[in-house]
Amino acid sequence: MGLRPLAVLVLLGLVLGAVLWFTDEKPPIDKVAEAAVLDGRSLQQCKRLMWQFRDHGPIEIAVEADGRFHLREPFADLASIAQLKAIVDAWDSAQMRATPLADDAEGRQKAGLEPPELRFAAEWPDGQRIDVEVGAEGPLGTTRFLRRQGKIWEGGNGLLENMRVGLDDLRERQVFRTLVPQAREIAVDRLLPSGRREKLHLRQQAGSWTLLEPVAGRADATMAFRFVTALLSLRVDTFLIGAVRLPEGEPALVVTVTGDRGEEALRLWEQGGAMFGQLPGRDAMFVPDNRDYGAIFENAADALRARILLPFAGSVFETMVECVIDPGQGRGDRVRLVRESPTADWRLVEPVDMLANPTPCMELATAVNRLVAREFVDAAGGARPRAQDARYGLDAARLTVSVRGNGERAMTTLWLGAICPDDAALAFACRADDPDSVVRLPSDPLGTLRRPWTDYCDKRVFSQGAIIERIDLRRGDETRQFQMDEQGRWQRLGSAAEVPEVGDLVNNDLRDLVGKNAVDWRQQHREQVAPTWTLQFRRRNGDDLGGLLLWQRGDGQPLVVQARPDKVAFELSPRLDRDLRALWQ
Repeated sequence: MGLRPLAVLVLLGLVLGAVLWFTDEKPPIDKVAEAAVLDGRSLQQCKRLMWQFRDHGPIEIAVEADGRFHLREPFADLASIAQLKAIVDAWDSAQMRATPLADDAEGRQKAGLEPPELRFAAEWPDGQRIDVEVGAEGPLGTTRFLRRQGKIWEGGNGLLENMRVGLDDLRERQVFRTLVPQAREIAVDRLLPSGRREKLHLRQQAGSWTLLEPVAGRADATMAFRFVTALLSLRVDTFLIGAVRLPEGEPALVVTVTGDRGEEALRLWEQGGAMFGQLPGRDAMFVPDNRDYGAIFENAADALRARILLPFAGSVFETMVECVIDPGQGRGDRVRLVRESPTADWRLVEPVDMLANPTPCMELATAVNRLVAREFVDAAGGARPRAQDARYGLDAARLTVSVRGNGERAMTTLWLGAICPDDAALAFACRADDPDSVVRLPSDPLGTLRRPWTDYCDKRVFSQGAIIERIDLRRGDETRQFQMDEQGRWQRLGSAAEVPEVGDLVNNDLRDLVGKNAVDWRQQHREQVAPTWTLQFRRRNGDDLGGLLLWQRGDGQPLVVQARPDKVAFELSPRLDRDLRALWQ
């Protein structure tokens, strides 16, 4: 072939490519061997679906103004999201291959299309309509013969199987369309067996649920979440077919849900021990499962009231990082304990700053964990909010406990009041931000919460890892020295007699000294009261290894000790007190 014919062919190819590129034209479907059943369109964007099985009535589904699929034939109702998704997914991804069968009477007969098993049609807002007929199984048993636009194809078996859905299953069984994150307010009006109506009203405020009826107050966060989740997960058990006449009386249950989708109202009537009702926003009548509905609403109002007064819900040991206990003006010191994280050590920062003893901190956490309401005080009369009622001891005489969890900025404050006059095992309490919800809770944690701040002090007074070879005990202008020789024998300087008890005292007690009880030493610290004795630890060459300050108090009282001048001192155990005094004898 010469250069001129070759150049002409190349030019024709470029022209044809440009035409296809700019026109985006596709070959006609009847001219290709393989194609998408819906030409790449999606049923998700269509405006109407229709299908009919052989010997069955037609089914029609359309997209309504709310953007959801709705049944139109054989009756009107909301279509099931789950079922429609399966149908949409099957058809959107379906491919078909051409077969050698001609679209004539013989070919359609061989393909099981005279008549077809299923007739399917979809329409889109732009006017496009696709009709597909589904026939017999293909030769391998995993495909079906299809007829579209005058041509017989072979496609997946799922196109037929996904359409085998009962009419009841095509109807949406979810009672409420509002999802849990979308709910803002829930009102329940329930007829009790006594004939009295019980009202329950919840509203979401600042990210948490508040109970408005039957009483006003905080809702328990965990119980509220469970209640709302269970309520919005209710499903239809059985649809009622045909015309149903509603009773003339008031419904046994009215549930109104307000959220991002607006307001939805569910009404249920009870007749002959069975319940039936009308779905929110739908003309459909249904029968619920009485057990599910009873479990949700039975004692719901009482369960929703916030019995967990502090924000830990049982995880105080792993969550609490700050606790402040204030007995009130003139009734003792305010105690404040903090830790940087749930795994860090506690530190006492008020009224003094020092490391805290882990045991009383654990006991404090246990006491806080037990501050759970046993009963709610709903007595009529008295001052409102109820915390101002003098009967409950929640006025100026109250004990205030404030706590903060890990990652939280704000403190949650609880007021603890008087012991209940009719039951000493209970005490009155309320949250500072909910003063009208007075509760009765166990009274024994109050003893732990009222303990003095000195109980939280770390009792480790002094620790020295080096070998102590000499001690100097000074009182006033007098000094007594004890030293260990190179053979490890202790002697008092100036005397040849051995004093092995000094070595035992130094090595067994003083090198790692732990006090018995902490003592408030703030006044003596301010007044700079001089110690009675000083005890200095040294190496044999005189190098300083630290020391102790010792005070002798009144008769019958043990010595108190510090490693340095501080606001806290520590009593010594009776044995150690006796041994140290003996050094001066």
